[in-house]
Amino acid sequence: MGSGCLTCCRWCCCCFISFVNVLTAILGLALLATGCLTLWAYWVVRSAFDQHVSSMLTTTDNIETSVDVESLHQAMASNTMISAIVFIILGVLIIVMSCLGCCGACWGVPSCLIIYSVLVALVLLSQAGLVIFWFTNSDVMKDCSRNWLEEQVKNYKGSQNRDVGSMQLDVVQVVGGCCGVNNGNDFYTMATNWNRTIGYRSNNKTKFSYYNASYPFSCCNYYLERQDFKCAYANLSDPYSNRQNGCYEKFARVFDNYLKSGFDRLFFGVAGWLGVEILLLLGALLIFYHKRQQDEDIPHSGVQYKMQPQMA
Repeated sequence: MGSGCLTCCRWCCCCFISFVNVLTAILGLALLATGCLTLWAYWVVRSAFDQHVSSMLTTTDNIETSVDVESLHQAMASNTMISAIVFIILGVLIIVMSCLGCCGACWGVPSCLIIYSVLVALVLLSQAGLVIFWFTNSDVMKDCSRNWLEEQVKNYKGSQNRDVGSMQLDVVQVVGGCCGVNNGNDFYTMATNWNRTIGYRSNNKTKFSYYNASYPFSCCNYYLERQDFKCAYANLSDPYSNRQNGCYEKFARVFDNYLKSGFDRLFFGVAGWLGVEILLLLGALLIFYHKRQQDEDIPHSGVQYKMQPQMA
């Protein structure tokens, strides 16, 4: 390959790498801003969350419960903090990687080109593995949701306990209008640590009467104009109870109908981006090779010796 053709290829690669890295730097800034916004604007998430919690609490005046809303807030704050940190770290890494790519492409800094090539190769391998894993295990999200629901039902302790996991399951069942993994019977076969003895009182009574609940009160329909919380004792069906509606089936239906196609398109896009990353890697290696060849072609500045007249 002639030096002129190689130089032309180098400048084409320089323009391509710079253009792509400017776009990725913008993406990194967006992720960084999202992380900061999530971290500092937690009250927005908490406000939306409180709408469901307040709905649940205002309709449980006749139930003896000790729901610790503050523990729920702390658990949600911890999850929000983790998400924000992930966004911030990912954004910073993308920005640093973009800067290395631009510096290496535009100024031919060998160290930047080497580090950038290694990072692109690592990202390329990771994304390829992720794409292969998704298209060979497309039910992974449904499996994870089932495992989480089964774990929460097994460890369910009831609304009269200040257990964060139990309260999280209660919130999921209220918001989703569902009960258990498959149905309300899961609380008989799986929830071995649940104290079923819960107090209930009607509107005209001041004392609680105690019953053994068939399933949690969160399986009752909270969005009726008139709730019947005896549904947890009397095994009532719709419209007062959601005991026949499993949470996993609801999530699987929503995932198959609305989410799966979106995730498939996302991973097809990730697969297409692999081609761009291969071009970035080849371009960085070509620029590094051209820079190294230029350095070797520069003549070394030797010491010039002047002719001295010979002494007679």
